[in-house]
Amino acid sequence: MPPTPKFETGTGNEPARKPAPAAVRLWKPTPAATQASGEEQSREWRIKTYYAPNMQAAMLQARDELGPDATIISSRPAPPERRHLGEIEAVFGLVPNSAPSSEPVPKKRPSPAAVQGANPASRPPAASAGPTEPQIHSRRDDADWEGLTSHLTDVRRQLHAIQRMLAANNAHPAESAPATTAYWDIYCGRLLESGLDKDLIWDVLRQADQRLADDPAANDAAWQEAIAAELKRRFTVDASIGLPGRPASAILIGPPGAGKTTTLVKLAVQQGLMKRRPVRLICLDQQRIAASRQLEAYAAILGARFTSLATVEGLEKAMAAAGSEMVFVDTAGSDGSGWDAGEELANWLSGKPEIDVHLVLPASMRDRDLSRIIDRFALFSPHKLLFTKLDETASRGALVTESARTGKPISFLSTGRQIPDDIEPADPARIAQMLLRTETAREER
Repeated sequence: MPPTPKFETGTGNEPARKPAPAAVRLWKPTPAATQASGEEQSREWRIKTYYAPNMQAAMLQARDELGPDATIISSRPAPPERRHLGEIEAVFGLVPNSAPSSEPVPKKRPSPAAVQGANPASRPPAASAGPTEPQIHSRRDDADWEGLTSHLTDVRRQLHAIQRMLAANNAHPAESAPATTAYWDIYCGRLLESGLDKDLIWDVLRQADQRLADDPAANDAAWQEAIAAELKRRFTVDASIGLPGRPASAILIGPPGAGKTTTLVKLAVQQGLMKRRPVRLICLDQQRIAASRQLEAYAAILGARFTSLATVEGLEKAMAAAGSEMVFVDTAGSDGSGWDAGEELANWLSGKPEIDVHLVLPASMRDRDLSRIIDRFALFSPHKLLFTKLDETASRGALVTESARTGKPISFLSTGRQIPDDIEPADPARIAQMLLRTETAREER
């Protein structure tokens, strides 16, 4: 277990200082820890938090200060009170190969006089047994100090989880670090910024490193290929309309504003009319009169048949009478709870497993809200996840996270508002490329 970190802070009366560009917290082993056995010492983590404009800048700072074996532990946007230090707050860890420094550790925080008025010439010389760690002084009130302690507790909890994971795989933390730490850090940063689940990131990178274990000279292209292959193993795609052996029809459900209507029209053109198949558009949205008129106008332009329905019973009859037509059904926006106007549809779909139901979700939605919405819409028995508004966000990791979490395939990706062009079948390689940002990286180089 990592020893309790020690902090040095000011009293709040010091003169204003320029913001530090990097670390603001550092811990060193306690005297009790320095008396541990060599095996226990080798497992002690050095933890440091960095603030930087982006993840790559934070990684460079960490490797320069902690060494090439520094490993990223967590990352998040910097909290408002420390945003002046950098946009990203990244925590890095290192397992020292040598015994901890024998430098004395202060037993208490310094007095104001010691921080502000002490004469540098009168200070005792640093211990000669080893290099002196920098002592960080910053202005903190009691509330901020409690916030730092809480954050450090979270860091220790994450470290314990990592150590348990390593122990489960019979690997020492130092031994499990990849040979090419630079590539590990670069792609770890990209996946974190994509919003991919942290447990998935760790598993993907660990498996990719094992793929490259026999190639110590693996370059950037080899790492991209290995990580992409591991990503593609963790989610599925199914870019089809209709279930196997069933009529080619699809019902689109989802929260208000997800883009169901325009997405339905794009699918009707690409999957139906462009393949010379007859198409029928059905509107089951009686909450918004404009929605029915909009879809009717699209149908007239496309030369497709249109039906507006008020009840689920009418929908069942219309789908049964469709024959060889491809049927696309637009529904009213719902919160997914089953207690609003979507209750009747949810109950009907729960008894119709043969109907292909696509849950339409905005990729720009916050990760937690996205998970909550998907769980609520389980009442509607969706078969596939269809993501829209990919042009409004650079964080596409939730696509993989939710497909892996729910076991539901991704069907289509809507990348803009243009009809019918801005939609594409979900492709594993394309999604992996989005998360790794390989095209962006090439442009930057």
